[in-house]
Amino acid sequence: MLMSNARWWYRDPELLHYLEGDADPYNKRQVRGMYARLGDGGDVFIIEVEDAGKWIAVGAAVLRADTLPIVIGDPRFRSRGLGSVVLADLIQRAQSRGWAELNVRKVFDYNERSPAAVSLRWVQRSQPR
Repeated sequence: MLMSNARWWYRDPELLHYLEGDADPYNKRQVRGMYARLGDGGDVFIIEVEDAGKWIAVGAAVLRADTLPIVIGDPRFRSRGLGSVVLADLIQRAQSRGWAELNVRKVFDYNERSPAAVSLRWVQRSQPR
């Protein structure tokens, strides 16, 4: 399911602008290769939402200590806070694995949809505040 949807996402000029700065559309081989590399040493998640009683794939996210890509590929579901929900879930998963930090490889200045942070850290507290 991921590949059949993702190959269309990576042909969207708006998505490519935010991810790569106006890159050429990805072909099927490039999409497969990218997710294979990202899945090596990490977990690839399909982001699904319920729409008109059906679950549809609208994006993907990867949990790795050295990169944290979150893509909302379906333009109908962008700018609705879905990426923030996914980010919170990934942070929780990383914490449950005992990871001390997650790193974001790149976020372009003009990508107002992504957090501007280069690195995300959290501190384990022995007692709640």
